[in-house]
Amino acid sequence: EHGNQLTQSATSEIKQLVGQVDSASEDMRELAQNSKDASKILEVINGIAEQTNLLALNAAIESARAGEHGRGFAVVADEVRNLAKQTRGSTDQIEQMMGELVKGAEKTEGQMRQGRSQASASFE
Repeated sequence: EHGNQLTQSATSEIKQLVGQVDSASEDMRELAQNSKDASKILEVINGIAEQTNLLALNAAIESARAGEHGRGFAVVADEVRNLAKQTRGSTDQIEQMMGELVKGAEKTEGQMRQGRSQASASFE
């Protein structure tokens, strides 16, 4: 009877572990999805940076056409172009980090699924 109680206790604990692994696995799936969603927002920011760069280029052309009177505007256009370039560089770095985060979350979620399967198999 003592052995039977130990077996039931172990089975109960393994079932609790499986439930916790399921919960953590779901959290990892959500983390991966949220990271993918954030990457989509970065694509929008990159698009804005590209448009800003084009506007700055057009502004520089117009300032050149204005001659001496457009010289100050050329400086502003150049600074706007630099900001667009910095934004693009920063979003590229963030996209890279987000990609690594997604890979890590997906890998961890896969390992958790495998652990869950092994734990489940031990009491079935």
